[in-house]
Parts: sequence; structure tokens; C-alpha cells
Amino acid sequence: MFGIIHCDITCCTQAQISELANRLYNGQNDLLLLEIDTNSVKKPLIYEDLYM
Repeated sequence: MFGIIHCDITCCTQAQISELANRLYNGQNDLLLLEIDTNSVKKPLIYEDLYM
């Protein structure tokens, strides 16, 4: 088993999140949705350009 944390700094609607989760993980019932408060993170956040 492996885990993936995908962080997106653009706003996503609940409908977009649900559509993506249903498309990629249909039938799974052990998923979590995390919201990170970037103002509370003590360590530096690293932003990578996915399209480089």
C-alpha cells in the first residue's frame, strides 16, 4: 500500500473534488480529504512547478 498527498494551491470546489475522487478512486471508502492551513505550518512550504 502507498499513499499520495496532492496539494493544489488553486481553489477547488466541492464538486471538482468529488468528481476527481469518483473518477480516480471509485469504490474506495477509506479516503480522506485534508485541508492545510498554510498560515499554521511551521516549516517552509516548497512549491514545485509541475509543468517545467
